[in-house]
Amino acid sequence: MTLRFSPLSGAHERRLQRLWDNPLFLPERRRIVQRDIDLAQQQDAEERERFLVEFQTLLQEAMNLSANVESDVILTLKERLDQAYERCSSLPGDLAEIKQALRRLVAVIMNSVRAHAADDPQALSKLRDEDIAREIHYELQDYPLVADLLREDAVIKEDELVPTLLSESRESLAAALQLFDTDQAGLISREANALLLQRQEEGQALPEAWARLREIESTLASASPLRQTLN
Repeated sequence: MTLRFSPLSGAHERRLQRLWDNPLFLPERRRIVQRDIDLAQQQDAEERERFLVEFQTLLQEAMNLSANVESDVILTLKERLDQAYERCSSLPGDLAEIKQALRRLVAVIMNSVRAHAADDPQALSKLRDEDIAREIHYELQDYPLVADLLREDAVIKEDELVPTLLSESRESLAAALQLFDTDQAGLISREANALLLQRQEEGQALPEAWARLREIESTLASASPLRQTLN
């Protein structure tokens, strides 16, 4: 039986796509039927509809900001816009225009914050660092796996994390690994090695998954002492 997945799926449907007939997961997780997919698509669609309503409210709030609004109000709104960007990145369909709109709104807000800090070089330097970090964070969310991992409701279950990472492309894995500190990546590496050895004993070679493990190990080996301290 052929399963019908969406071309631009959301987080819940993507989880099923990763699980389906994937030997890295437990047998009971691999068995996916069309009813499961239909329910996941419905759940993703409902999330999208709720988000679009909330986005319009957020957009209106941003447009109605007065010129002399307090900085706390501005920063709270910016945080909500950042959170909306994260949510948007995990939803189904093509929402590129909305993501660009959110980025433009954040840019307008940050320009206002910089204007208030014009006479404070230290504050301006900190704002520049925040701009760089924010741009990197936005770019990472272009990877569906990263967007799914950042969700507060943990669509990817804890015991699904390692097989999920081992199932990804090299580029997607590299992006996702930036979300974890050195200790967490070390734990992922050990669990991945144990999982693959178990599958090997069961007669499954899984060369692509072994290649992903080597990339995780390489990331760990290249972590500088400074990075380990910062993490």
